[in-house]
Formats: sequence, structure tokens, C-alpha cells
Amino acid sequence: MKYATSAASALTQYLQRGDTLPLTQLRRLGLIYSSYRLVISLFFILMSYASIGSDDSSLLPSLLQQTALVFYVILSLILLGLFYVVTKEPRQQLIFGLALDIVILSLLLYTNGAPDLQLTMLYMVVVAASFMLLSGSQALIITLLAIIFVIYQQFFYAIANSMSLSNLGDALLMSASFLTVGFLSWSISQRLVQVEKLAAKHSNEVERLNTINQEVIKQMVNGVIVIDQKRVVLANRAAHQLLNIASRFEEQFSQRHPQLFAGCLSVAPGQSRLFIYELPKSDSASIVGKLRVQLTPLKGSSQLIILEDLRREQASAQQLKLASLGQLTASIAHEIRNPLATISQASEL
Repeated sequence: MKYATSAASALTQYLQRGDTLPLTQLRRLGLIYSSYRLVISLFFILMSYASIGSDDSSLLPSLLQQTALVFYVILSLILLGLFYVVTKEPRQQLIFGLALDIVILSLLLYTNGAPDLQLTMLYMVVVAASFMLLSGSQALIITLLAIIFVIYQQFFYAIANSMSLSNLGDALLMSASFLTVGFLSWSISQRLVQVEKLAAKHSNEVERLNTINQEVIKQMVNGVIVIDQKRVVLANRAAHQLLNIASRFEEQFSQRHPQLFAGCLSVAPGQSRLFIYELPKSDSASIVGKLRVQLTPLKGSSQLIILEDLRREQASAQQLKLASLGQLTASIAHEIRNPLATISQASEL
């Protein structure tokens, strides 16, 4: 009783779960399975006629088998075209196609009269695909439909002919295999869904961090340039301003500042370098006269170039000088004011 209750609760939780593949992944797998259905239907109808004359019998396949196979080929082609053209409600199209597969395979199994290994393998594919592409309850309905058709076919065949316990045992074993394959496929599909969600989450996080990094680099005061195999792949706004380049940075950089460009390329891979670059005289009047250039190697052959405006350091040094001069002046004034105050007090006395 305890095990039955736990199994029932597990089944209820399974049916209530709504973890399915994303729409893009579902459509891609659905197109693959629809193409597989068309290939299998064509293979069935070709093999049914190719087997004529292979033995002593030269009869055509039965009318039921011919009708089922032709109907299967036509519907497979229609379903593939609809699934490729119509993008709405892909799961409803998949439910109809999978149910069609079960019905056609059951008709073929009925014409054979006994369980067949090849048809059994195709049943397994349908059950596995239903648990991967559909929700839990829908896949379970497809699996139960397959089990009902297989067991009913064996009972009908036993009533019409003679009861065979081996055939009935094969049908029950096939039904148990359907459930096992369905559970394993459901486990794989759930793992795939979780991986897809985790990958999407990481992709969004990387995109967000990339946007933040680009905005930070754009707002930096220092110029940032990245060169990869003699190509400028990144240059922020400060680099444009410091080098006085408005547009076409990659072309203007090598033309207007050839010494800086050559100096960046002359550094051996994996080595850092720090030097002072003097801007051309034509630019020194409008911007700064000198830049501190720091080269840092990146992965591969890429290099990170940091351009620092020395005018800020000169301004900071000038402020320090003025602050020191003010402190010195205040100290001198204090030292002078004390004796003057003493003299003034003595004079008043």
C-alpha cells in the first residue's frame, strides 16, 4: 500500500510538471522527426513491393496494408509541409502525427499477425519522441494508446485463431518496454530542458555583463585600444579624443600616428611595455602634448593599449605646488605675525 501511494504521488507530480523544450528547439526536433516519418513511410511502401517475388509467393500486399501505407505516405508529406510552414501550435501537430504513427504501426502489426522486432523498434522511437517533444500527460496518452493497440491486437488475433501465451507474453513485455523507454526518454528530456534553461540564463548574464563592460569602457577617462593581428578591434571615446581621430579609427590610427602604431606592433607577444608618446605638433595645440602608453598582452596575439593623458598629472602637480606654496605663505605669515604682535604690544606698554 505504501509503495502504491508513493507511485501514485510520483505519477501525479509527473503529470503536473510543465517543463518542456523551448519553441525553437521543439520546432527543430519536430522537423527532424517529421522528416524521419516521411522517410520511414516511403521505406515501408517500397519494401512492401520490393519483397514481391523474393519467395515462392508473388501476391501483392493486402488491400488493408496498401491503403494504410499510401495513406501514411500522403499524411507524412502533409504533416511535414504543415509543420514547416505553420509556426503556431507545434505541439498539437506533433500529437496528431505521433497518434498517426501509433495507428499505422498497429495496422501493420495486425497484418503481420504477430509481434515483429522491426515494428517494435519503431514503436520505441515513437514513444521516446513523444516523451521528448510533448508534455508529460500528452506523452503518457500516446504511450497508453500504443500499449492498448498492441495488447488488443494480440487478443483479437488469439480469438480469431488460437490462443498463444508466448505471443501474449511478448505483447506484455513490449508494453513494459514502452513504459521503460518512455521513462528514460522523459529523464533525458528533463535534463535537456534544465540545460537549455541554464544555458539561456548564462547567456543573458554574459550579455548583461558585456553591456556593462562596454559602457564602463566607453565612459573611461583613459583611452582604451585593443589590437588583434594588426587590426583595431576596440577603441573607446577617450582614445578618439586623445588621438584626435573622429572617424575611421583603424585607418586614421596607422596614418596619423605611425610611430605609436609601429611601437605597439613591435612588442613581442606576452611582453608588457610602458613608454611616453609625443603627439604631433599639429595636434599638441588642441589636445595634449604627451601620452603615457601602457601595453598589456592578452590571449593569443591581442594587445591592450591604455592611453593616459599626462595633462591631468601636470594639473595635479600644479595643484600640489599651489597648495604647498599656500601652506608656506601661511607659515611665513604666521612666523612674521608673532614678532610683530610682540613689538606692537611692547610699544603700547
